[in-house]
Amino acid sequence: MYDPSLLRYICIHRNHPSNAVTPDTFLPQAILTNLTKLGINKHKTRKRFRGKRAGKRKQRAITVINSTRPLFSKHNPLPKPSVPRILIPIDTCRDPKTSLPSPTLKVCLVNVQSVRNKTTDIADLIEELSADIAFLTESWLYPNGDEVYLHEITPVGYTASSYPRLNGRGGGICVLSRKELNLKSHRISRYQTFEGCECTLSQYGLSTTFFCLYRPPPNQKNRLNAKDFLN
Repeated sequence: MYDPSLLRYICIHRNHPSNAVTPDTFLPQAILTNLTKLGINKHKTRKRFRGKRAGKRKQRAITVINSTRPLFSKHNPLPKPSVPRILIPIDTCRDPKTSLPSPTLKVCLVNVQSVRNKTTDIADLIEELSADIAFLTESWLYPNGDEVYLHEITPVGYTASSYPRLNGRGGGICVLSRKELNLKSHRISRYQTFEGCECTLSQYGLSTTFFCLYRPPPNQKNRLNAKDFLN
């Protein structure tokens, strides 16, 4: 048996071959022979290349071509790519009255029944649908003091207009559209049986008009009926 402190000292100095003091300088030859047989007195010094292993062993020559001839010519054309073409040109539909391509609009209508408790949901829905124009009925907004709700339901890049009910609670219409459309809208106030707004879109020299109508449900208070609405 050997002293543990002696073996620990040997192991420490075995991992540091650069040290001046080694077990060979003070141990008898018989002990060194036994340690060698047991595999304890094994230490090899090897050269280490810090950060140069890959670059030192795997250096490759760079091919350089010096010529005045063009690399690719008529007789030596550019090689075709191995990946097939996945993009093909598509002819856009053109309006017969103009030379500009006719745009495609996405218009949606939602009866929200109050925007006060669902402002975030409405804004997310408009963005998810990528709607160009959105009409919201039953906004339940007041003529004054509800500008914050109108701002919260308007996504970035959109503009909003509100036409609330002037007398009483409920009702109301909101119109949201993309700013680049420059949609013009105004209230329809000459009818008593329904609420409405008229929107005009002018693009490529053509004008398109949208109407959004909301007819309140008949009850004993408003005394509305289908006959008055149709007339």
